[in-house]
Amino acid sequence: MEKYLYLTIMPETLVASMLPPEEFGTYLAIGSQRKIPRETIFFSLDPAFTSNYFDLSLLETSCVPHEDGNPKRSVYISIYRVLENIPLNAIKSLYLTTRDGRVLELSQGTPPEDHAEFHLYAELCPVCPLAMSALSPTEFCKFVTTPDHPLHIPKIFFMNMTMPDLNADDTFMGVTSIHSHIIETFKSLSSSRKKTKIVDRRHEVKGWNHGIKDGFYIGDPTGILFFPMPSAADLELNHHKWWRSANL
Repeated sequence: MEKYLYLTIMPETLVASMLPPEEFGTYLAIGSQRKIPRETIFFSLDPAFTSNYFDLSLLETSCVPHEDGNPKRSVYISIYRVLENIPLNAIKSLYLTTRDGRVLELSQGTPPEDHAEFHLYAELCPVCPLAMSALSPTEFCKFVTTPDHPLHIPKIFFMNMTMPDLNADDTFMGVTSIHSHIIETFKSLSSSRKKTKIVDRRHEVKGWNHGIKDGFYIGDPTGILFFPMPSAADLELNHHKWWRSANL
């Protein structure tokens, strides 16, 4: 049986499995009686990936079929500092899974030019604040991962969010208080020399069906990868079952 390596987000783990991506995503979301159904997100990794940090011998010793011949669904290789120890060139596709186990694959694309005055970034790993920044996604990635920055992180995975209407009484991702924090942060950032400010120190992302401006980014000082999110029209037409599930 073929073996796969996955980097899961929320929680951050390195997992070996005999399940291909769609089956693995369904298993993560609903495949165990011990789990509460929820959205999941994970990357597939190059099967030729090698590492001096992770004990990949577990692929051979532990990722083996069960006695009844069924595939091994998961073997946890690492649960700590996983993202920072996986090079960008080992990352392949990104997968978004809905609460009922529908899986959408996002392939790598070219980062779009974004000339907006301010951006809203939901950081997903290894930290998870909601941040507003005058920096483009590529600039933001370099800013938070450069070793010269006192609060830097080695690598970051985040998504570019749609900025809400700051002149209207509204909610952000269904939360009124976050919308008011966004307005306050915008005013503060507009009148200061700072390039980036935190809106919410621990922001929980709920659902993949709204709020995403263009897609997902993962990067470090060596470069950045971009995974574009299809438009609502594309999802409705070409990924209808996933889109319907995401909107439940």
